[in-house]
Amino acid sequence: SGTGFVISNSGDILTNEHVIHGSDAVMITYFNGNYTLAKVNKTNEDLDIALLNAEKPDEVKPIELGINEDVKIGKPIMVMGFPLGSALGNELTLTKGIVSSVRRMQQGEMGWYQIDAAVNSGNSGGPLIDPETGQVLGVITSKIQGADNIGFARPITVVKKYFLD
Repeated sequence: SGTGFVISNSGDILTNEHVIHGSDAVMITYFNGNYTLAKVNKTNEDLDIALLNAEKPDEVKPIELGINEDVKIGKPIMVMGFPLGSALGNELTLTKGIVSSVRRMQQGEMGWYQIDAAVNSGNSGGPLIDPETGQVLGVITSKIQGADNIGFARPITVVKKYFLD
């Protein structure tokens, strides 16, 4: 199990590729209890991102995608998701923390945010949120097993550039 978030009125949903790996379609449950089948439209294993599409209930509103130009070490963030899935009753959680590090890829491009907010199995694919704007800054991707509060998120600008454009 994992988490995803709606990014368009047409029912586009972002999550992690490892959450839906090998599937053409997955069953999703919205926060209001509605569920439906979502088609897997596009995946990128290297970025660990998947784009799904499902019929969206009218009361489910898309979350706005932000920009990452001013994200620096120490920036406050929030993580939303369903840690441990059904083991905790499928309840949505919200944790807060900061960006601990900005990890780079080739040519200095942002690759990941290292965050200190709690990330557990089931949080994968959830949004990393700017508490000041409510916009998505990234997609939660992983944590370091055996370490406390060392999680990672793919910056939304990277997702947009390599995946949504």
